[in-house]
Amino acid sequence: MFKFLESKSPVDKEIDLLFFKLKGYEPESDEYKQTLDRIVSLQKLNFETKRKPLSADTLAIVIANLTGIVMILKHEELNVISTKAVGFLLRAR
Repeated sequence: MFKFLESKSPVDKEIDLLFFKLKGYEPESDEYKQTLDRIVSLQKLNFETKRKPLSADTLAIVIANLTGIVMILKHEELNVISTKAVGFLLRAR
């Protein structure tokens, strides 16, 4: 559905290639150990660079802030009151 979600990163492609190459080596050989070390280092790099998903708490705070601003602006539109909606925002922690 979304191509950006389906495509692999270059690091993932390199890890897949190294796993493919790993099948051709004997487990006792130096090439096997070097390839395995490279896979481990790439997996660490891949883990460190991946985006962290948004937490439910952060999403709830954003939705509540936007809802509050819309409510204040609609109230000001119907009933003339001069306030600043930005002052009611919760600060991110």
